[in-house]
Amino acid sequence: MHPAPRTIYDSLVDFSALASDDPDFKKLQLTTSLLARDFGLKIELPDDRLCPPDLLDTTSDSYSDGYDPKREVLGLDIGTGASCIYPLLGCAQRPKWKFIATDTDTKSLNHARQNIHLNDLNSRIHAHLSKPSDPLIPLDALGIET
Repeated sequence: MHPAPRTIYDSLVDFSALASDDPDFKKLQLTTSLLARDFGLKIELPDDRLCPPDLLDTTSDSYSDGYDPKREVLGLDIGTGASCIYPLLGCAQRPKWKFIATDTDTKSLNHARQNIHLNDLNSRIHAHLSKPSDPLIPLDALGIET
């Protein structure tokens, strides 16, 4: 686990050092290299799907305030996309957290599942294909009692 300081991207990134640390930097997107370096995450981003552009500016704050390391958390990411980035970051930084990630796009969900597998987080992140006609939070399909 690579704990990230709250202000991880408040200073400029040294791209020369990043290129030295990551031989694939020239081939990969900046996001991919930063996630690997700063959070220990492997991620594959398809060319025709998006990764949130403000991700690296906001993520550290999202997981910092009032954190209790003993608390088990089940998060829900509706519309997780191909990156599955928020569940991946949450699990990378918080060992007791688990996520349910849903999406209506089969291709995006297949890429999300691949990213979950690349990071050996299959036991902590469940990717679920939803239909637009399904409830926003598909509790029955996820086996969660109400």
